[in-house]
Amino acid sequence: FVRSPPPHPPPHPPSIPRQRQTCIRDRQNYDAQFELPTVVYQVGPANHNNIPLSDKMTTWLDPNTPLHITNTGSTASRQFHILFFKSPINTEQQALHLLSRARFPPKVGSKLLMDNPYCRVWEFVLPPSSCSETHQHCFDYVFVTYGDHPHLLDAYTPDGQLLVSLKFK
Repeated sequence: FVRSPPPHPPPHPPSIPRQRQTCIRDRQNYDAQFELPTVVYQVGPANHNNIPLSDKMTTWLDPNTPLHITNTGSTASRQFHILFFKSPINTEQQALHLLSRARFPPKVGSKLLMDNPYCRVWEFVLPPSSCSETHQHCFDYVFVTYGDHPHLLDAYTPDGQLLVSLKFK
């Protein structure tokens, strides 16, 4: 059971969200309360206050909302916590305007799991050695990868030049 204390807001908030992960052994509990708005992404089955959480379930927590998770599976359960230090920078109208002006489709994932003024959470599933469709990120973004194999990411500019090549372990 890996447990780290909930973070406290720094004196000068960073501009990007902070990501943490917690591993909960089978039939164990995890309790936390974050002082910041938080997205919880569940990997494996669990319960939150006796309500079932399915694999890949995404939950929004307002600041200071208690989190009580019980791993209901027979193997370790993981959670990713993405904490937001700043309020949204765009109004809904501004966000819709940015999306409407995208040069390429702004659908950046396979399935939209959550959409609120702070963030959009996308599930992004690709078979090994495949490519996603060309798309555009209209907002700041964070990648969370998990699995038993390395993840490779190549990003290109609109004219086809390699921008970055990353390997996640």
